Amino acid sequence: MDYGLDEISFAHIFMMRSEVGHIAVGVELSKRKIADDGRPYYEPYHVLSLYYDEGAPRSFRQTIPVIASDILRCLDDKTKLLVMRSNVPNFKQWRYYERLINVFSATQDVKVKVNHYLQVSRYVPDTVDLAHDASRRGVSLTCKI
Repeated sequence: MDYGLDEISFAHIFMMRSEVGHIAVGVELSKRKIADDGRPYYEPYHVLSLYYDEGAPRSFRQTIPVIASDILRCLDDKTKLLVMRSNVPNFKQWRYYERLINVFSATQDVKVKVNHYLQVSRYVPDTVDLAHDASRRGVSLTCKI
């Protein structure tokens, strides 16, 4: 199925474990746009600074579906395809996560693709700042841009 540029959202995800063992996540939701010179760029429309403490899952593997559900709540109405990208090694198991996440994303008519992308922290450095901010704050925040 072909999707238009406005129907595809990208979630660039950076995950880290805090000093006390809690998981902090920085997420930037964006749309791909084409510049006048023909080069693609990403225009963010929502950021998430998420913090998971004792009440949440303890491992990255268990936390990824929870993160996906938080991301799905923040998508805009036009989105039909969500591409989740992260440098966390668990994202190498993309088939497992796509099957798992697509079960509950189908209620929103959104298809989810999962990519292991090593350079998330390099090309989208705001995700690192969002994760560190969540770790310092100890609370989750989301903000529409």
